[in-house]
Amino acid sequence: MSSTGSLPVIIAQWQRNASDTVMVRIDRYNGNSVVDIRTWWTSPTGELRPGPKGITMSVRHLPSLARALAKAEATARQLGLLTEPDDA
Repeated sequence: MSSTGSLPVIIAQWQRNASDTVMVRIDRYNGNSVVDIRTWWTSPTGELRPGPKGITMSVRHLPSLARALAKAEATARQLGLLTEPDDA
C-alpha cells in the first residue's frame, strides 16, 4: 500500500445494533495519519454517516491499542464473558 492518497481505508466494520455500525478506519485528519474507531448511523437516504461516539488517535498509538485490546479479549475470556471465537 502506498502513501496517504488512498485514504480512508476501512479496516473492519460490523453491526453494533439495528441502527449503528462500528467502523475502524485509517484516515487523515488535520494533516495527521489517524486511526478512527467510530459508530456510524444510517441516514433516511440510506447513507452511512459518522456519529459522535468514537475515538480518533494518531496511528503511532496502534501498537499500544492492539496490545490493550488483546489483553481485554483475553481477560474477558478468562472471566467467561466471551465463549465463542467471535462473539460480535
